Amino acid sequence: MKQSFLACVCACAFSAAAMAGVITVEYVGGPSPMNTTGGGNVSDIVNEAVYMWEQVVPNTENITLEFGWGNSGSAGEYTTLARGDGWYSGRIIFDSTLNCPWFLDPTPFANTEYGPAHVEMQNFGAGDMIAGRWMAAAAPETVNALDLLSVAEHEIGHALGMSMSNPAYLQDAADGFVELSSGPFAGSSLPVVNGAHFNPLLTPYGSVMSGVNAGERRLLSDIDIWAMREFGSITASPEPAPSVLVLLSLASILLLRHAKKT
Repeated sequence: MKQSFLACVCACAFSAAAMAGVITVEYVGGPSPMNTTGGGNVSDIVNEAVYMWEQVVPNTENITLEFGWGNSGSAGEYTTLARGDGWYSGRIIFDSTLNCPWFLDPTPFANTEYGPAHVEMQNFGAGDMIAGRWMAAAAPETVNALDLLSVAEHEIGHALGMSMSNPAYLQDAADGFVELSSGPFAGSSLPVVNGAHFNPLLTPYGSVMSGVNAGERRLLSDIDIWAMREFGSITASPEPAPSVLVLLSLASILLLRHAKKT
């Protein structure tokens, strides 16, 4: 039986910590949304999303990510800005014109505003993988709100390599599948669609790199993690990568933090 990558969090946290690359985030402001709940700090939330990815996906390059508010046309949008030897930069814009409120979590490392995690499994050719992990809203301020932490994690996923501006991703996904070549699920074929997202019609509900609904939070699943590890650091040209809404569950945040402490 294949063992879930998420069951090996300690080993992955050690591996990620050993890599030389550093992700630096810079808040660039912009027109703040009028409709928010939670009262949390945007920079704290984005930094927490970065932390979650850093624990499980090796990065060998220095990455600078600007982030701020604007009219992106979707919940979030990632664009690669420039690239040099051993570094690249990008920008994430969160949409300040959404009709639904943004939930700005004051404690983005905890899941106190959400219910129990739902775990969805699927075999993509090399054993069962966790293909979705999500939590439904439990607190009134999250019921009809879009979780900024989830969207931030989705956009950072684009920045790390699952992106229409990454030639390595485009080559791998040309047939509509990302083929995993290493790790415990080598041989799996993960279905994707244009825009560098998992195909929601061929994967279970709940992955970070697929889509989003208000009133939920998603956390990293096996398919999110291993698809990103397939590409390593992005090798992107300065082109925009389309985005969608995403959700993330903080139950995994607690697991990852525990792994780091131990």
